[in-house]
Amino acid sequence: MQNIQRPPSLMVELLSMRCSHVASSGPLVAILIDGDNVQLSEAKLVEILQAAEMKGQVVARHVYGSWATSIQSGWTDLLLKYAFTPKCHIATPKKNATDIALAVDAIDLFYQGITHFFLASSDSDFLPLIHRLRMNNCYVISVSDPAKNASLSLACNGTIPLTHIKQKVLAPSAEQPSARSKKKTNVEKKSEPTKKAPTKKAASVIQKKPKNQPAVASTPKVLKPLDDPGLTQEIKSAFLAVTAHKIPKTALLVDIVKELRARSTTLRPKDYGENSLLFLVKAKSDLFAFQPVEKDGRIMDEVSLHESNADEVTQ
Repeated sequence: MQNIQRPPSLMVELLSMRCSHVASSGPLVAILIDGDNVQLSEAKLVEILQAAEMKGQVVARHVYGSWATSIQSGWTDLLLKYAFTPKCHIATPKKNATDIALAVDAIDLFYQGITHFFLASSDSDFLPLIHRLRMNNCYVISVSDPAKNASLSLACNGTIPLTHIKQKVLAPSAEQPSARSKKKTNVEKKSEPTKKAPTKKAASVIQKKPKNQPAVASTPKVLKPLDDPGLTQEIKSAFLAVTAHKIPKTALLVDIVKELRARSTTLRPKDYGENSLLFLVKAKSDLFAFQPVEKDGRIMDEVSLHESNADEVTQ
């Protein structure tokens, strides 16, 4: 009996076309924003979009939040301008409906083939979601405030820091006294001592400030390069000290930071544009390779030397 070859079904053709399209345009990227937790400026939103487009094809742009609090407070114009999809719900008291909706959508998007996630939130409740995505070899970028919650930055592959989350209420300055301070009773005015005019001899001593004096321009601080040989040698020696008796030579990122602190190092991370020693070591991608591993129920970065640097150590 002769075998008859059936033509491929429409679904098979569509799946093959999708796979070839994904392979040619790079990995699929999703931007998920917790609208109840952060309020992004337009400049920061454009920065996130540009960073996401550099990683691959952005196929999901979602903003999650309560209709009454988040979407109506500054998000509407940005959603329309940059084609974000609002994921709204009616807020319920003492419930984290926004977090649950974002986490469920993230897992759904992962099973649909998305492997790169940009998560905008400073809420530590998303740590289990980040751990699950990274355990499945996903690339996760945290858009958060490292000073408010550094654990999110440590759990992710990278961080885009937030410059503004909420506007601070400024106290009245000395130049603009309050209306209450302006009103003084007659008793207060009488109690104030009268100032006498300076004598001619005293007035001659007073030096007048020159007019049209040019303002002294403040020179911006010049950051040191990350490929500085002294920096590379100091971090590398700390890594070798931690892995002195280990085969293969791998170490946890936190252990390298502890070694640097124990050496009473004079390294100042801010001189290199980083906020801490941990971020400074993590920025040395030219020296180290970072691999997420699970240890004591947490996802941590395991550090190893690149092959070229490892050959130098063995020689």
